[in-house]
Amino acid sequence: MGDSKILQVLAIAVIARLALKTIDFIPSVEPIIPLAVIAGLTISAEAGFTVGAAGFILSNLVLDAGFGYWTILQALGAGLAGALPAFIKTKKKNSDAVVGFAIVGTVIYEFFVNMPDGMIFVMPFSAIHVVSSIVLGFLFASMFSLKKTDHDAQAGHDDRSSIENNHGKNSHDSHGGQGDNHDEHDAIHGGPFA
Repeated sequence: MGDSKILQVLAIAVIARLALKTIDFIPSVEPIIPLAVIAGLTISAEAGFTVGAAGFILSNLVLDAGFGYWTILQALGAGLAGALPAFIKTKKKNSDAVVGFAIVGTVIYEFFVNMPDGMIFVMPFSAIHVVSSIVLGFLFASMFSLKKTDHDAQAGHDDRSSIENNHGKNSHDSHGGQGDNHDEHDAIHGGPFA
């Protein structure tokens, strides 16, 4: 069940990156890190790392710049950025958490990718990347519902949430009208995943 969700988020990350790269005049707008953060926050550290690392590897195979040493640096930086949220315990899994982790994750990514070239020469692009991670973090966070599932609770994964589709149902409907323990303001509502 978790593998299909990882593949879905990975597919969105790769397609979104390839689509954004068709806009030549907007450099450094990268959707992979916010999506890797969501995977790390809601599924697992392995999921976040996989979405981040594989997202850059797969999309670089298609892009004009191709596959090179930078791909390894991109994969490592984005993978660590995606895994980070799973290691830092947070009770709130909302858009603020996604954006906060996306900012820190983007800085980690930029460190790995740009250290060989010297941070001073790439600061404008790094700034654009951080700002785009904030904007895309809010955008992508609005697509997902971060709630614990009954399976997670039974398996002892009470500190994890899962990506769920929230269309047509709310938490009160699925629990006989009694709701759940989550504050409505702490959940990210909506999403493409069932």
